[in-house]
Amino acid sequence: MNNIDILAEATEILRSPPVIPPDHRGWAHWWCPFHGDSLRAGRGGHPNFGINIEIGYYKCMRCGASGPSLSHLSHQLGKGWRPDLSQSAAMDNYAAREPPK
Repeated sequence: MNNIDILAEATEILRSPPVIPPDHRGWAHWWCPFHGDSLRAGRGGHPNFGINIEIGYYKCMRCGASGPSLSHLSHQLGKGWRPDLSQSAAMDNYAAREPPK
């Protein structure tokens, strides 16, 4: 699987594009699906959930959710998982950053 495939699969599993596109280290960032990350309750106001698009490993720096692959992520979220729509306003107000050059 190449980086584009992993990014596309992660986008499909999380049902949204990354908030912060992949950086030079191979990580893309989303709001964490395991806790209310998109409400920006933390100190930084940035998404805490990252997926390494080179190997599929994922980790949330706030709640500690992590796993070795996207199939593991999909299994952890469950078949009927849907993003919390009450958080969509916070997600819409976040200006996505451009990846570093």
